[in-house]
Amino acid sequence: MIHLFNGFQDSFGGSERKTLELYRLLGAENEVRLWAASSRASDEW
Repeated sequence: MIHLFNGFQDSFGGSERKTLELYRLLGAENEVRLWAASSRASDEW
């Protein structure tokens, strides 16, 4: 299992987009989990 962490503070942020792209790419062949590094993560994710 692969764990990806990000603050997910800005839905248009570069690191957020990169994390989601990694999730998409890695998830095709692996079990992947997204984790917000903050409790203030957007409900959109």
